Amino acid sequence: MSEEFAIIDYRWDKGDIIFMHTFVPQAVKGKGIAGKLAQFALEHVKENNLKMKINCPI
Repeated sequence: MSEEFAIIDYRWDKGDIIFMHTFVPQAVKGKGIAGKLAQFALEHVKENNLKMKINCPI
């Protein structure tokens, strides 16, 4: 993964969006970035009437 970008990893499965994990570079960890990514993703799910699953292997 890139050390320059914060990301939220997701997959599609039969029309459902599956959130896998977030990644935030070490240099900016602890600043609430992962939470903001998750909040944006959840708002997107709600606004677009999507079905969501969460799969965090860690």
